[in-house]
Amino acid sequence: MSTSTESFNTSASDLLGLQCSSCLTSYNNDEEYKNHYKSEFHKYNILRKMVQLAVVSKVQFEKHLLETKKVVKPIIDVKPTYHCEICSKKFKTDAMLKNHNTSKRHLERLSEIEHMEEMKYSELQKQNFLKKKEDIP
Repeated sequence: MSTSTESFNTSASDLLGLQCSSCLTSYNNDEEYKNHYKSEFHKYNILRKMVQLAVVSKVQFEKHLLETKKVVKPIIDVKPTYHCEICSKKFKTDAMLKNHNTSKRHLERLSEIEHMEEMKYSELQKQNFLKKKEDIP
């Protein structure tokens, strides 16, 4: 008498159900189950489990996320800005400012300012010379 092996189209997940013991959740299909293992919710519960804290529900986790975003968001929004005082322009990155510093318009303004400073210096020298000349009897 020979026995034949029958193939069943049932998987272990059909028999046991798809459950995450770390998060105490269950899932209807393999895709949901796999996505759960990649989720921040699952990672958060794993980390909590590692430091011997209680598991949080999905609702508690989402509430935690909202509270965290309220606290963290203002800090994240503060981005450094780079400023060209000569042209009164702001830039988002240092590279953009360096690029601006080599631009034709910036160099023209820089030249104008240097020329104005030279003129002021010359004018001051003239005034000092005239004062000294007046002081001499």
